[in-house]
Amino acid sequence: MTPITPTEQAILDMLQEAGPKGLHTDRIWTLLYGHRPECDQPDSRIVPVLVCNLRKKVRVQGIRIEPIRNFGYRLTEVIHEVH
Repeated sequence: MTPITPTEQAILDMLQEAGPKGLHTDRIWTLLYGHRPECDQPDSRIVPVLVCNLRKKVRVQGIRIEPIRNFGYRLTEVIHEVH
């Protein structure tokens, strides 16, 4: 398994802090890159790419990152039933 990058960890931490209401995609981008000069800021579409990569990595730990249509993302825990 590929380790979680510092940027992915920052997103995971933000989503944990946001709780069930979730976090807007623009807010994630601002928290990650808003402090950089305009010429050094990545495209706003970077957040969905980062979240996609992070999803794959945390799924094995029972963590699900759920999209919120026209808003952003939230964390949900996947409970595995034992039969």
